[in-house]
Amino acid sequence: MEQLSNYVERLYAQLCEVGRFRTAQAYRSAYQSFATYLDREATFADIYENRIKNYENYLKQRCLTLNSISFYMRNLRVVYNRAVKNKIISAQQENPFNQVYTGIAPTKKRALSEQEIRALCRKAGQLENDGLNDAVRLFLFCFYAQGMSFADAVFLKKSAVGDKTISYQRRKTGKNIIVAITAPMQKIIDSFAERTAGSDFVFPFITQGDEKSEYKQYRYALSKQNRMLKTVCSGAGLERNLSTHAARHSWASVARNHGLRLTVISTALGHSSESTTQIYLDQLDNSLLASANETVSSLFPVNIENRTA
Repeated sequence: MEQLSNYVERLYAQLCEVGRFRTAQAYRSAYQSFATYLDREATFADIYENRIKNYENYLKQRCLTLNSISFYMRNLRVVYNRAVKNKIISAQQENPFNQVYTGIAPTKKRALSEQEIRALCRKAGQLENDGLNDAVRLFLFCFYAQGMSFADAVFLKKSAVGDKTISYQRRKTGKNIIVAITAPMQKIIDSFAERTAGSDFVFPFITQGDEKSEYKQYRYALSKQNRMLKTVCSGAGLERNLSTHAARHSWASVARNHGLRLTVISTALGHSSESTTQIYLDQLDNSLLASANETVSSLFPVNIENRTA
């Protein structure tokens, strides 16, 4: 029988070969967490109901959130199910994951208030630390760009940027998104222009390389961005742990509070999980999205000089 560690590494290699780096890392992280709990190399024989329940209790004692616990459980369960499907092991009579949490728990509010967003706008371009200045500008760009995800912003290529719009494909869902370029967005793009001269990317966080190399650079940029945002929040008097994803929540919240229809907001964000709604969303004229984004962006003027911070 193939060892669990070897099987996970084989899955990791297979997924990396087809560019599924996030999934590959999720499987590896789940295995490493389980092995840490056991304080030795984990085996397939360790995956049974009582041990998995004890593993969950161990994670709770370490003060992990329900969603973090669920992340490890769900990915370990996928590895187990794939091993059963591939006949590496035989399925147990009782599902080992029956008694543990594998759902999605409600999270604390991520959206910034309009007052908090304005506080960040006042910081943009005014910070002496280059890393902090980059973090604020990139966060605001994601906000202005209809809640663009951090990954989509970091990997955004100049070829996707036209005179008036940005047209890109969401990395998470593959859905095509069109964003009208507002004045604040253009200022932020221009403020990075000198540093990205000769690069295919709009922002200077990814250099040309193979997919695996680019993914590692993205992970580093994401980690640094979240660290910088926490520091910025402290300096701006914002009592919260700000993350990159808050830009997306904030755009949607502001848009809703200013009367934009749910269908417009959903289309702007590129949501595709509500199939019934999506039938109507696909029929929306792009001018509605441009108007929606202009409405949100105009509420938060930003003063950024063209500098190479």
